[in-house]
Amino acid sequence: MDFRLPFYAVTIHKAQGSEFPAVVIPLATQHYMLLQRNLIYTGITRGKRLVVLVGQKKALGIAVHNDRQQRRYSGLLASLKGDMPGVAAGVAQSKTASQPRVVSVPRGKRPTTSMGN
Repeated sequence: MDFRLPFYAVTIHKAQGSEFPAVVIPLATQHYMLLQRNLIYTGITRGKRLVVLVGQKKALGIAVHNDRQQRRYSGLLASLKGDMPGVAAGVAQSKTASQPRVVSVPRGKRPTTSMGN
């Protein structure tokens, strides 16, 4: 008998606030910028029944010992100050406001779309 089950790939950032029956987290030293303790913790806590870490022990060690927060350059401050083009009153204007945006939805949930406002 041939069993085929669907699976989905999402980033740990997109998975925040969600839970999944099983989570597989790849760890490789080649992706050293992503080896951060908070990302590993977030990924592990998304799994309800099964969490599998695949990769190098050295990569896990680097991630566990890396508790430095990375500086984020989101443009939020400039947006709030009105220093960015295409931004009015601190709210970014979508170029495709009439087009629905695709959202990530955990399996079993009904997908919804927003109209960019």
